[in-house]
Amino acid sequence: MVAERTRGRNGDRGEHGEAVAAGLAELSGWAAALAWRDVPESARRRVARLFADDLAAIVAARAEPELGALAERIVRARNEPAFGPSGKDGPPEGKRTRRADGAQGQRE
Repeated sequence: MVAERTRGRNGDRGEHGEAVAAGLAELSGWAAALAWRDVPESARRRVARLFADDLAAIVAARAEPELGALAERIVRARNEPAFGPSGKDGPPEGKRTRRADGAQGQRE
């Protein structure tokens, strides 16, 4: 996928593109084989902080129209009913939940 984007107009990645694709494949393999316990404590703390920061930004932006549009595109791609800050297909004050049996429910 990424390697495909490095292709030139004639379909040739070129020397630089091949090196990027090979490096990305090597890095991906290394990351996939890495266990969390092998990551230094300082890096784990940094990852936790970054994740918390990203999550806070997502929550803070939940009412932004761009995020609503993205959520609707994802929902359409999954072929499920949309809901969000605008209350589309659901009351604005409610939240849709998925029950253990897989049915859609609503919680006030």
